[in-house]
Amino acid sequence: MTLSLEFKEAIWKTAVSVITERVRDARHVLHELQESANSETKSTAGDKYETARETLQQEINREGNRLHNLLQTQAAVHTIDPHIGCHAVKMGTVVETDKGVFFISVSLGKLTVASKQVVCISLDSPLGIALLGKKSGEKITVNTQSYFVQNVI
Repeated sequence: MTLSLEFKEAIWKTAVSVITERVRDARHVLHELQESANSETKSTAGDKYETARETLQQEINREGNRLHNLLQTQAAVHTIDPHIGCHAVKMGTVVETDKGVFFISVSLGKLTVASKQVVCISLDSPLGIALLGKKSGEKITVNTQSYFVQNVI
């Protein structure tokens, strides 16, 4: 496969879309939980009410943390300029190896872009750390798995 800036931009747009959808879903769930907590009425069984209220509050806190993390992920991906090519791996590069194509950005997992599998990984991941600064033609090993860098853009 030949990597191009157009392919890189398509990967970036797909990643932005996935994150935006996750943010929207998290906001919706958080809103629903808050509505549920607000409509909770105090019953004569006070302990049951307090337990239910505490459980809801814990869910609200968890979902709030999830939303916060997603917003940080969204901000990180928006710092990437998909129109700029690179010759060495850094944040925002697309790396083609003999094991697959990786988008060094945020940890999103596998995406399908233009009928091709692309794995979005964080620069802080073991593979991201090992790839940092590498250029086409270089080889790395992570957890006994060897990767040959074929192309970087």
